[in-house]
Amino acid sequence: NEADAAATAAFSYASDVNSACSDYDVSSELMKLNAAPHHQPISLSPLLYDVLNRALWIAQQTKGAHDPTLGHHSYNWRMARKKRVLTSPEKIAQAIAASGWAKLQLDPKLKTAIKLVPNMRLDLGGIAKGFAADGMLAILNQHAIDRASITAGGEVRLGESPPDQVGWKVTFKTLDTQHQLSPATMVLSNCAVSTSGDLHQIITLGGMNYSHIVDPSTGLGLTTHVSATIIADNATLTDALATAYCVNPTLNYPGVKTLVILAQPDGTLKRIQSENWPSPSPPQ
Repeated sequence: NEADAAATAAFSYASDVNSACSDYDVSSELMKLNAAPHHQPISLSPLLYDVLNRALWIAQQTKGAHDPTLGHHSYNWRMARKKRVLTSPEKIAQAIAASGWAKLQLDPKLKTAIKLVPNMRLDLGGIAKGFAADGMLAILNQHAIDRASITAGGEVRLGESPPDQVGWKVTFKTLDTQHQLSPATMVLSNCAVSTSGDLHQIITLGGMNYSHIVDPSTGLGLTTHVSATIIADNATLTDALATAYCVNPTLNYPGVKTLVILAQPDGTLKRIQSENWPSPSPPQ
């Protein structure tokens, strides 16, 4: 039936995004781009071009708090977690030299990318899942299905409300586990919601906790305990901004609703929220 056909098409699209954007799959288009020489234009599929174009736009708007060129930093973190040894200053310096969103140039007419520095490694883990969720909802809409809720690895993309409901019930998981500063749930529709933070992926080395979210300025995982929840009209944006607001909680990105929970040195939690954050919470 139509619903099955729509679901099949949506999941097929998600698989296409993974094939283009994964940095775990050595056969992905992104990994081939990572292996390609620098200072040469590399042709991109329309899909990968679109993801990179969005990623670079958000990188520019956030002054690099979101940056798709931090692949070496991500790899170093994985190795540090695996070996239980902090990345060496030399490897961090090499990773910083090979990164920087302004060192990746896209040509909108030719749909090509040029890496301006050697050994650049791209990582779209902070945007591809949201991009996939947006595309999946668009495909459902094309099949005349507009009431839908899509969760892609933690990124939530909502369509029209379920029948006879004011919206979809979304449960929030932030640093504020007791929900003293943040809502436990909200009822939402026609938007996207993403939360990022060091709730699960942390390594402790030398008595210091390092998050899986990399600080571009140090090349190391964040050492502040933080979570960021973003509500906006598309999941590509919320996915990227959730990470960006963890890196820089004082960002101001127009038109999005933001809630950052930041652990203070004394162990208490501080809430930083945008003026347009829904408050008080809608009925549970």
